[in-house]
Amino acid sequence: MRWIIGEWGTACGPRPSGGGESATSVAITEQGGELTLNGGGRVYSTTGCWEQYPGIARVGHAASARSWKTTCRTPTGDPRQASLTTTFTATDSSISFYEAGQYQFVIQNQNCTASVGRYRTYSLLERAGAEPVSAPSAAPSSSATAQPKKPEPVSNRCANPGPPARLEVRPARKLVRAGEQFTFRAIVSDAAGCVVYQRPTWAFESGADQADVVGPGTIAVHPNAPEGELRLTASIAGRSAVVTVEIASAARYDKLLQSGAFNSQGEVDEAATVAIASQAIGAASAVAEDRASGRKWMFVGLVGVVALVLALAGLLVFSRARKARGLEAAKDAARRTQASAGVMVAAPAAPSPPAEEAVGPVTPRVPRTICPICGQQYPAESRYCGKDGATLLPLN
Repeated sequence: MRWIIGEWGTACGPRPSGGGESATSVAITEQGGELTLNGGGRVYSTTGCWEQYPGIARVGHAASARSWKTTCRTPTGDPRQASLTTTFTATDSSISFYEAGQYQFVIQNQNCTASVGRYRTYSLLERAGAEPVSAPSAAPSSSATAQPKKPEPVSNRCANPGPPARLEVRPARKLVRAGEQFTFRAIVSDAAGCVVYQRPTWAFESGADQADVVGPGTIAVHPNAPEGELRLTASIAGRSAVVTVEIASAARYDKLLQSGAFNSQGEVDEAATVAIASQAIGAASAVAEDRASGRKWMFVGLVGVVALVLALAGLLVFSRARKARGLEAAKDAARRTQASAGVMVAAPAAPSPPAEEAVGPVTPRVPRTICPICGQQYPAESRYCGKDGATLLPLN
């Protein structure tokens, strides 16, 4: 458990503190897609939040095959504002638990704010119904039963969170009435999802004349503020997550709740998130510069390779053209030398048309004559038609 104390005056009472709990064994069962943990002095279900804070109630829950997330808050009118987000994630042999809590109240005009992170890892010792493992027998007449394996020390992956990588602010949109106060919840986490204890800076992007920022994430709407929208920013390292505050009259407030656009608390149960550059807070700037330099040299190298390929292609084309021109010049020189020596250089003969393919032996034509009147044909030596005495004409 890790506490971060914000504003804490003397009227707030003792400052929150406390460490972790000792290791213990629990029995974990699954029913209806939810887990139940029995041990360590209590029974807990993933359907609710871990901390048993007075007056807090569940306002959101999501579950999948290997993860469970529950959000709990105190009612809007409660003077002690508290919010919890409890997350369980599972693998084949371990379950990780993390809960982020934020608390805020005012006593004697003194703000009392604090946040906490709770962590725990459950490692598998034995599966229900699993067969006991037997050790190899030294002889047929003797056998030994394997002793339970001693659990290894539990490692907490969030014990040393990395540099900030993500800012999350909830809710993304809040419905309020004039004169009300509300506290937004901001969580800064590293790339692995572990909470980083950094506090964002809060400011109005628009509507600063209708409300004031009176604490970390806490706004107070003026009693005479008209209906409209305000935009509030939570900023870290120059990156901002923007949430919206919608001011509504009492009658319109109820209608909006009934419309289903907001939950029963007048909130849109979504988060405004923004990625944070790792070099902005606590990260070495040399890492970012090395990466940028690497990308730059990679680009320069790629351009150089493309230029080299184009140059080689151009050189190859130029060499072929130069070689062709050299051969043509050599032929011209040879022709001029032969002409000066009196030798005629014949031009290449035109290709002769292909000869027709012989189909068969050709029979020579025999001369004949024909009668122009009756059409009777006669040998070439005949001169007159034997029928009508007409003079014959050559037929071929």
